[in-house]
Amino acid sequence: MSRRSFDKAFKIAAVKLVIEESFSVREVSDQLSVYANSLYRWVQEYEKYEDNAFPDKGSALFGSLSTRTDELN
Repeated sequence: MSRRSFDKAFKIAAVKLVIEESFSVREVSDQLSVYANSLYRWVQEYEKYEDNAFPDKGSALFGSLSTRTDELN
């Protein structure tokens, strides 16, 4: 069995249900068939990195460093 992966748009939509719509993590995770721990992690990452959260490859920290490097060049 392979691991499921979720794209940036899916993660942001799930996080916004928790943050903006005030649904509980448990409610959203049950509705979307996502582990609650994953959703908690997504919420934390989104709150910390906002637009740089959930880069296509690598961590959010790498994404923000890459953005900053591009700005400096």
